[in-house]
Amino acid sequence: MSTRAIYTFKGFGETHHVYKHHDGYLSGAAVALNNALQLAWTLPRYEPDEFAAAFVSATSNRPVAFVSPSRRR
Repeated sequence: MSTRAIYTFKGFGETHHVYKHHDGYLSGAAVALNNALQLAWTLPRYEPDEFAAAFVSATSNRPVAFVSPSRRR
C-alpha cells in the first residue's frame, strides 16, 4: 500500500501543489526535498513554481517540464 502526500510550495502570492502517490512518509519526504534542492536555485533564492518543478523532476523517473500559469503565452 502506498503512502500518498500532497506537497505545497508557497511564496510571493503563489501556491503550487504536487501530489505524490508513494513515499509520502517523513523519511521519503526528506529524500524527495533534498533531491529537489539539488535541482533548484541555490538558497536563499526561492521561487515556489521553480521549486515545485524541481521537486517533480527530482521525484520522477523521466524528464519533466513545468510551465507556470503566469508565464504561459
